[in-house]
Amino acid sequence: MNAPGPSASMSGLADVAALEGRFTDAARFYTEGAAHDLAAQNLNRAAAKYAALANAHLGRQRNQMAIAAAEKALMNSQGGRSDFWPPEYL
Repeated sequence: MNAPGPSASMSGLADVAALEGRFTDAARFYTEGAAHDLAAQNLNRAAAKYAALANAHLGRQRNQMAIAAAEKALMNSQGGRSDFWPPEYL
């Protein structure tokens, strides 16, 4: 079992930044967290962070970056998980 460690820390920081409207910071934290997850071979955690990253990019009006992050979320999602997508995206 992989302990979340830095991954969970990055998620927490990113979530707070996104709630405060600091989407650039949120994007950086989600990206760093996803990198930790990929290094630990925890693809579902990385996929969840990429999905959140897509939303942060939308908050910055960076649509192409949002699409790229959403594609990474889908590529890394194991078993076709979609529970990290908001209903409006499904």
